Amino acid sequence: MVEAGLGVSIVPLMANGAVTRNRRVEVLAIKEAIRPIHSGLLLRRGETPSAPVARLMAFIKSRSLSADVR
Repeated sequence: MVEAGLGVSIVPLMANGAVTRNRRVEVLAIKEAIRPIHSGLLLRRGETPSAPVARLMAFIKSRSLSADVR
């Protein structure tokens, strides 16, 4: 979305450059540490996930510290 001109983003930067390699974006390192954020997988309400998405959900749930699903 940043490359398309739709805003800015704070992302974890990989040491190997995987996040920004071959992208038309500028990287500004944040010097102070940022506290970890909670992440989640968003699905359309009432829609049945495809088989690949269901496998991803199972993978995420198997490694989750919390079973908080909303």
